[in-house]
Amino acid sequence: MLLPKSRALPLIFVLIILLFSNCSESQNGLESSVSEDKAAEEIFNAGEKEILRKRYGDAAEKFKEVERLYPYSDWSKRALIMQVYALHKDQAYESVVSAANRFIEFHPNDKDVPYAY
Repeated sequence: MLLPKSRALPLIFVLIILLFSNCSESQNGLESSVSEDKAAEEIFNAGEKEILRKRYGDAAEKFKEVERLYPYSDWSKRALIMQVYALHKDQAYESVVSAANRFIEFHPNDKDVPYAY
C-alpha cells in the first residue's frame, strides 16, 4: 500500500532516526534506560494509533500497559492522561473516574490536571 506523500516523509524520517539511534554506543550503562524509553514510546504510539482508528478501548489498554510496565517514567504520566481520554471516548465512565483520580493523586501540579476533572 502506498502512503500519501505527506505521511510517507515523516515515517521515513522516524525510521532513519531509529536506525541511527541503534548504531550509537552505550555510555555509562544508559543503554537499558534508552531501550526502556523506546519500548514505552512504542507502546504509547500504538495507543495513539488505536485512538486514530477510533478503537478507544484498545487504546486505553495500551496506555494502561505503559503505566504498568514503566510506572515512574514520563511516558507513564502521559499514558495515564491519555488513558483518561480514551476511556471517556469509550464511555467507560467508572474507569475514567479511577484513572483520573490516579492522575490527580500522582501528578497534582501537572499542567494536564484540568483535563482529569
